[in-house]
Amino acid sequence: MFRISKNSINIIDVLDTLRSKALRHQLWYKVLNNEERTLISMIYKYVRIVRNATLATVIARMIGKLFNALSRSVKRVVIGLKTVRDWIPKAESAGWDISSWFEADVVRWFGSFRLSLVV
Repeated sequence: MFRISKNSINIIDVLDTLRSKALRHQLWYKVLNNEERTLISMIYKYVRIVRNATLATVIARMIGKLFNALSRSVKRVVIGLKTVRDWIPKAESAGWDISSWFEADVVRWFGSFRLSLVV
């Protein structure tokens, strides 16, 4: 799901990759608070190799938060697309206009709706 090159085992590169994906999925500001975003920016600018175990633990926690949020976002889209595909014949037979159902926000809403029903 998330591609990180095999040669890149640097935690800073992983963090940067997740940062760009989180910004693209509009999760960067929802998942991380201001202090965490500032810390990541400073780490990316000034740290090349993480030598401190405490810093590595903090970075790993933030990577975990971003990865979980991105995984949920992708899951919502997949489930939303399945739901839209399942409901299209029913909506067309009822005479509804479904041209706007494949917009990104609508698909995410369908996915969130279906995930909230599954317990």
